[in-house]
Amino acid sequence: MRHLEPPDTVDHVECVAEPSAARAQCGKCGTTIAGGSIVDAMPEPDDAGQMGMLRTIFCPHCSHLQTWVEACNAAGRPIGMILTGPCFYRGQRVVARFLTRHPEAAGVLQR
Repeated sequence: MRHLEPPDTVDHVECVAEPSAARAQCGKCGTTIAGGSIVDAMPEPDDAGQMGMLRTIFCPHCSHLQTWVEACNAAGRPIGMILTGPCFYRGQRVVARFLTRHPEAAGVLQR
C-alpha cells in the first residue's frame, strides 16, 4: 500500500543544487543523488501539451521514494525544470518493490 506524505508534513529544505537533469536533491534532507540513480518514465505531454516525465529517486538517508514530473526538451530528455511535485512515498514494501525493479536507484550519492 502506498503512503503519500502531504506537503504540510515535509520540512522545508532549501535546494542548493543548480537545476540539472544530471542529479536530484532530496526534498526532505537535501541529499544530492547522482543522475545514474534517477529512474525515468517515458516522456508524456500534459493537458497543456508540455512534455514531461515522471522521475523517481530513493533517498538512502531518509529511506523514502521521491517522485516529481520534470519538463523535457523536444528530444524527450529532462531539462531540470520541475512541473509538479515532489511527492514522497514511505514503507518497506513500496521501497523494496521499487528497488527490486530498479536496483540502479539504490544509492549513488553525489557531493
